[in-house]
Amino acid sequence: MKPTFDAKPLFWVSLAVVFYFGFVYLNHSYFKIDFVLLGVFQEMMLFPLMVLQLVLLFFSLQNLFSTQFSFKTYSFPTVCLLLTSSLLTWGSFFVE
Repeated sequence: MKPTFDAKPLFWVSLAVVFYFGFVYLNHSYFKIDFVLLGVFQEMMLFPLMVLQLVLLFFSLQNLFSTQFSFKTYSFPTVCLLLTSSLLTWGSFFVE
């Protein structure tokens, strides 16, 4: 079975999404930057990137299955990053 997407660009896009959610968390908890344009950008991008996160996780799981769970490909760290980020992001709705 051929992978749906190339694993390397999928990894870099996933890493950018994970960094975005990391920045949103750090800004909310520690930095507390109160710049209006930054808040607008965060609010506009939050829900589309949450959906994109799940879509990227689906495609990276497809790539991981197509390579027979090879740890040497970009698919494995992509799945680990996105799974951790998805659990923290979506789980934050249910905690507190």
